[in-house]
Amino acid sequence: MDYIEFKAKQEEEANSFTDGKMFFAFGTTEEEVKDKLKANYNVEAEDVVGVGAGTYILKDSYEDVLKFFDKQGKESKEFTLNNLHDVLTYEFANHELEISLSYSYRSFLTEWIGLTEEEIEANKEEIKKAIQDYKKDFYEHN
Repeated sequence: MDYIEFKAKQEEEANSFTDGKMFFAFGTTEEEVKDKLKANYNVEAEDVVGVGAGTYILKDSYEDVLKFFDKQGKESKEFTLNNLHDVLTYEFANHELEISLSYSYRSFLTEWIGLTEEEIEANKEEIKKAIQDYKKDFYEHN
């Protein structure tokens, strides 16, 4: 499975797992958010926990949802480490503006990709090759 397929699989699993458990509502007031939760999902505000960025989880599903995303995070880390070159060349191209304007490669690897300093050090040759391949591809096509 390639990286795009892996990402699609994780998204499909997340959408399926969180259906009816996780909701999104945005508003400028608490009352507006309550109204949107009720109108869009038929959910009362007192039945959910806000986790930020307009995201709400049913109180009785909260722990299960957190465990699910923790499991997905671990799967993503394992996939990344086992397919580092493909993941990095895809993500470098996907975030080329952020890298060129505001990120060093190291901070990109830690903040966006989620690698630890130890993982970066252990995989530095593969990372270096991915950076070179990304740059070569970028300059050939731009």
